[in-house]
Amino acid sequence: MVALDKIIDLTKVFVTVSLKAHKKSDFDRFEKRIQGIDEVVECCATGGGCDYVLKVITVSLYEFQTLIEQLLDEEIGIDRYYIYVVTKEVKSTSISLSKLMEIKSRENL
Repeated sequence: MVALDKIIDLTKVFVTVSLKAHKKSDFDRFEKRIQGIDEVVECCATGGGCDYVLKVITVSLYEFQTLIEQLLDEEIGIDRYYIYVVTKEVKSTSISLSKLMEIKSRENL
């Protein structure tokens, strides 16, 4: 894994998004648009207080704000959003495939 933050100063932001309407076509429109945005590196549909959680990485907070304003102008169904600017990354790892396989094999016994 390359530590990009050691090479270039990046702005990482988590964004929770709630849509105005909740028909399948509303979700499809939002998800299709998000798929085409390189700065959105992760997007998860969630249950509970919001519809989506996005991880966005840009070269500056200004670039992030420009992206958000563009999405709001496009009217892709965003009702409200909250941003959480990452000030310090405490832990970032990949899941241990070997550990998962070990657990799965025990379940099959």
